[in-house]
Amino acid sequence: MSETPLVRAVGLTRYFDVSPPLLNRVLERKPKMFVKAVEEVDFNIYQGETFALVGESGCGKTTVARMLVGLERPTDGIIEFDGHNIGSLKTRAQLRPYRRRMQMIFQDPFASLNPRWRVMDIVAEPMRAYGTTRGRRRVREEVFRLLRQVGLSEYDSYAYPHEFSGGQRQRIAIARALSTRPEFVVCDEPTSALDVSVQAQILNLMKRLQQEMGLSYLLITHDLAVVHHLATHVGVMYLGRLCEMAASKSVFSNPRHPYTKLLLETLPDISMDRRERAPMAGEVPNPMNPPPGCVFHPRCPLAADVCTREIPRQVMVDNATIACHAVAAGWDEKK
Repeated sequence: MSETPLVRAVGLTRYFDVSPPLLNRVLERKPKMFVKAVEEVDFNIYQGETFALVGESGCGKTTVARMLVGLERPTDGIIEFDGHNIGSLKTRAQLRPYRRRMQMIFQDPFASLNPRWRVMDIVAEPMRAYGTTRGRRRVREEVFRLLRQVGLSEYDSYAYPHEFSGGQRQRIAIARALSTRPEFVVCDEPTSALDVSVQAQILNLMKRLQQEMGLSYLLITHDLAVVHHLATHVGVMYLGRLCEMAASKSVFSNPRHPYTKLLLETLPDISMDRRERAPMAGEVPNPMNPPPGCVFHPRCPLAADVCTREIPRQVMVDNATIACHAVAAGWDEKK
């Protein structure tokens, strides 16, 4: 693994303007309204590793992914790819050299493929767009090779997406993502729309392709079983902020942040030791009006007065990056 990160995010922030029209605001005398989707997120992704972002729905995971591949522009912060700041690039021409090297696998295989195109055209489109493979014969041979690589047949290239199952469609989407020979692939809940047995097949395929091609993954998911199987490092997000970041084994064996512990309480217990489980209390606050201080304090069993006033800073504890007043002060171990 290289000492220099392939992807680096520093202070990554994204606000969405959800204000009513100007005339309504003037007549009703209301200020602008913003959804604070992502705030001050920092992480590194190294060559050949899988970094997973986990958390409840609406915590900002997908927004981070879309910013990394250029589908959303950050409100603030830095996005570096291979040492180059791509977050400030504005035009397609500027982003083009980097977009070829990063691709995205979307959540829904039924919506991410053009139903009017044959598989041949779907997989070949990025090659033609970026000029990675030229010539009709060579493009066709490359499509055949990619389909075989993801477990499909070259005869499948003449069919339409509706003729395939969900798992087969996701394999087509993976082949399309690999057609530009990327180094970094964003996987936005790639198995959530699939049956459990098919999920295992897709995850094993992704793991094999990573080993063969040296790919780096950003895995967006809420399924901790998927994280345990695929991720090398994990970032736990809550209401747009990273609350814990550590190696995958450390997160599962020794979680430190109260939110991470509550997430792991939701995993099925196959040992059936009938231990007491603490249910996840409360609901996620409104991102347009988040609570002051630590955004998790209304649901936190360790919340104190300081949690309601100050946003916790990230500190290193047991080789993990934690943003929690209780962990930083050490009183989490006393309760």
